[in-house]
Amino acid sequence: MEHFRTTRLIARDWTDGDAQAAFDIYGRDEVMRWLGAQPRRRVPSLTHMRERLDLMIQRAHDEPEYGLWAVALRTGPAAGAVVGAVLLSRLPGENGDVEIGWHLNPDYWGNGYATEAGRGVVGLAFGLEQVGPESAELDAVPAGPGSAGPGSAGPVSAGRRSTGSSRLSIRTTPGLWRSAAAWA
Repeated sequence: MEHFRTTRLIARDWTDGDAQAAFDIYGRDEVMRWLGAQPRRRVPSLTHMRERLDLMIQRAHDEPEYGLWAVALRTGPAAGAVVGAVLLSRLPGENGDVEIGWHLNPDYWGNGYATEAGRGVVGLAFGLEQVGPESAELDAVPAGPGSAGPGSAGPVSAGRRSTGSSRLSIRTTPGLWRSAAAWA
């Protein structure tokens, strides 16, 4: 199932055929050092990645509005290639807060794909047609030295935080900002 499109990317459910691309992301220390609880470890093998991928596919089937979705290129010679993943997850509690994150294969860092995927998932989460630099801002309180990772905005690294606080604000109409999410 496709969840959203941007100019260059498609966010869609993972498929069985994505195991190698997923391993190329989650089998890398450069990615995994920013994700999950300590101790953080990369996925050790393609076999383990296939097991995790099966769980991700099942979760997407059980709760299609939220998930960790594959991000693939729409155009160019590598069209269809999975370059990363984007996350939209409900946070515990009754207030409707969500976590938004991104995990990108390091081979594709530096192309703006994380920013583009992040804007796409923000648009999906809050029902916005378009989210550009003029309509989303992240206010961050520094979390300490070494807390920001590649493709991150301030102390938010790969969509995850451990300390500090951030608030994402979305402009829904010209001049009107509303708080969209907060992390602590």
